[in-house]
Amino acid sequence: MQNNQKIIGIFGGNSFLAKYTIEKLCKAGYRIKIGTRKPWLVNHIKTMAAPGQLILMSTNVFDQKSVEEVLKDCTFCINFCGQLTEGKTSFHQLHSQWPEMLSKISNEYKIKKLIHISALNSVENHPSLYMKSKMLGEEKIKQNIENYFILRPSLIIGNGDDKFFSNFGTMTQISPVIPLPFSGSTKFCPVHVSDCAEAIIKLLKIEN
Repeated sequence: MQNNQKIIGIFGGNSFLAKYTIEKLCKAGYRIKIGTRKPWLVNHIKTMAAPGQLILMSTNVFDQKSVEEVLKDCTFCINFCGQLTEGKTSFHQLHSQWPEMLSKISNEYKIKKLIHISALNSVENHPSLYMKSKMLGEEKIKQNIENYFILRPSLIIGNGDDKFFSNFGTMTQISPVIPLPFSGSTKFCPVHVSDCAEAIIKLLKIEN
């Protein structure tokens, strides 16, 4: 099957990593359906694709029928949904309940590969609610579908890096001191966003 005959359902398409991945998917010739809460805010994504190659769909990820509309006729599914802080939506809702529902629907619709973006160090007994919710989401996926890949990237960097480095730059301008968590013992092993996106493309190409 040629790439232009394969349709990929994407959720969380406005995220930092998703934008890089979508651009590579478009160049590879895949057709894409992006489920997003407010399609009019991400119209710029269409500029990455050829006419008719990419469509945006108004989607509520907590509504089963809405999600099914995105996955209908899809070959693959990629989930980029995630948040670093809790607001109206809790960590448990987005990182645990949502992957559980998505994996069940993906299995029902015979999605050949579900690629789920999780987080490094997501373990069950982690003191962070964020990490605990990520781990629970992973377990739900493993229970509900056989054909899955779970990626656990570290800190992702690159152009448009969700303000991680720019935030530190702003701090240096307004304060002579930058706080170091855990007495400066915290270590990062960053990965470039383009490398993460390329890893996702390679997973889609694996035949078995």
